[in-house]
Amino acid sequence: MSLLKSIVELYRLLGKPTFNEESYSFEIETTYTNKIHEILCAIKVHDPDSTDWGYFSEIVIDDEQYDDHDVIPTSGNKIFLSIHISTGTSSSFFINIKDFIKKTPHLNTGKLSNEYYLIEEDYYPDDENKPKEVEKLEKICTFINSLTH
Repeated sequence: MSLLKSIVELYRLLGKPTFNEESYSFEIETTYTNKIHEILCAIKVHDPDSTDWGYFSEIVIDDEQYDDHDVIPTSGNKIFLSIHISTGTSSSFFINIKDFIKKTPHLNTGKLSNEYYLIEEDYYPDDENKPKEVEKLEKICTFINSLTH
């Protein structure tokens, strides 16, 4: 599973907490489950020193703080997570389709990233149900590509 897909899975599992558009972050306190542990470990397995996707600004399990290099306990009662998402790549979270179009300059060459997440639409490219706006964007990219080839 890709790193961004793991982050999206975690975000959805946590109930899609309020996303702060200014800091590009979200935080939540919830029950610590095996599935949350599984996803956190999957995220940490990717290059733990890389912040390309973003970073955990806080991981607190049962009032004990952990950092990116700590081993996360397999069980606990509650967890607090604060996660900042990177905005420097097209493989990121976007508020909505308009934000994605605005912040993805390579779309004008007909190249559509295959990895991104649209928060308002709750859409990741592997999802079965594709929003109409994404379908339209794909058609436009296909048209642009046909003009350049």
